[in-house]
Amino acid sequence: MKTFDVTTMRHLDQIAIEEKGITAEKLMERAGNGAAQIILQFIKKYDSSHIRRFVIVTGSGNNGGDGFVIARYLAENTANEVIIFSASPLNEIKSPTSFFHAKLTPQSVMIKPLRELFLKDGDVVIDCLLGTGFNGELKELFKTTIEQINSFGVPIIAIDIPSGLNGDTGVVASSSIKADLTVTIGYPKIGFFKNDGPSFCGTLRCVDIGIESYNTTSLLDTIFLSDAKKYFKKEKYNSHKKTRGSVLVIGGSALYGGAPILSSLSALRAGCGMSRVITANQRFVNYPASLIVHFIDNQDGFYDIKIDSIRRLIDESNSVVVGPGLSEDWRNNDFLTNLLNVEKPIVIDAGALNIISNNRHIYQCNGIRIMTPHPGEMKRLLKGFGLDKYIGMERHLQALNLAKTTKSFVVLKGFQTIVASPDGRYRVNTSGNINLATAGSGDCLAGIIASYINKIDDCFDAISAAVFIHGLAGELSENGTGTISDDLPSLIPKAIKMISANG
Repeated sequence: MKTFDVTTMRHLDQIAIEEKGITAEKLMERAGNGAAQIILQFIKKYDSSHIRRFVIVTGSGNNGGDGFVIARYLAENTANEVIIFSASPLNEIKSPTSFFHAKLTPQSVMIKPLRELFLKDGDVVIDCLLGTGFNGELKELFKTTIEQINSFGVPIIAIDIPSGLNGDTGVVASSSIKADLTVTIGYPKIGFFKNDGPSFCGTLRCVDIGIESYNTTSLLDTIFLSDAKKYFKKEKYNSHKKTRGSVLVIGGSALYGGAPILSSLSALRAGCGMSRVITANQRFVNYPASLIVHFIDNQDGFYDIKIDSIRRLIDESNSVVVGPGLSEDWRNNDFLTNLLNVEKPIVIDAGALNIISNNRHIYQCNGIRIMTPHPGEMKRLLKGFGLDKYIGMERHLQALNLAKTTKSFVVLKGFQTIVASPDGRYRVNTSGNINLATAGSGDCLAGIIASYINKIDDCFDAISAAVFIHGLAGELSENGTGTISDDLPSLIPKAIKMISANG
């Protein structure tokens, strides 16, 4: 999705009103209703005891107007109490569009002055205080309000932008709303992805209100749900297991047996027709019956086999994952060297990345190669490929330069995962949360990527879709921060269902 600065967003908004004939009132209604629908979807992950009252704080500008529309929608579509704390009396609201919608507030919604704000357990706070127009220092009332909201420990949802965050620079003023969810309107703002932005926005969602971007230059390519949806195409009804793609996962060692199983199962849950595992872990027996598992006859857990011995399995697969659970034992080096000479799309993960970091000559790019490092592995890869100067630089620069040097696609994992292409393009993913910060999560991602590069023609789009699905699966977990990697494969179909008509 295109991403703009605040000035450009205002310009596009004005074009929609003046040239397309969409009234400002209609745009605000679309924004508020769309945001309210996302809010109701988002709060399903909370226990009902945490969702008793919607508290909406509003300013006197257009962002406050969004809040009045949201209040009306929630009052009409939920049984929860809805209360507004407004920075201005209704007759002093500056925005005519906001005033129009404020007058439509149902009688069931109480409106109180912002200075009387009080919070209690079971509140969900919806921040419509300042919006993208804010720049500079906060008024004392706003600063006090923001600090009160942040400190109370209830769910916080920001509309368009967290109040106090600069939409262009991503810099926080004296204070800023620290949102669990930010529902941005029209298009995301560049400040979400710079400086303090990622730490204060939380999960990102975008409401389409019918504003077109025309040929306006985007400042950043981002991946939202609507983008992931565009990458999908309907599966043919006469498909069979071989037309849906086959994935081969190679990994595991004496100590780590579960990682390749997670990758392989995730590939299946992502929709591939067949998933096989080759593992050097002899003791791992508890795996799903749907997986086809081949064990290497080596009690020490390394790969002392010839590629020819597994050539049939490679040839019968459309893509390969190598590395989950793989040890860095030097006796794996020859095997990995020979595997990377195979002309087959290969996702390189975990142990395989570390082996390559220490032995640059092993790496070969005979076809599509996808590296999936976490930050620690990225640091080692940058050193291994002589790119030390990029260590400590912005994440997208690290990913882009590694992609260019290795002629591979690079998925730099972490919050707002970067997907970089060897042709110089990159995207920032917006799905995912802290639930994914668990051992084995990356193994699941590797399997999803291997599945989707067989489904979507453009590899960059396929990887982008896989990364978004992985992040969304984490968001959907009812176990919250108690989520473990074993939970993720079963959540993948739920994430796909939210995105695709094939779900």
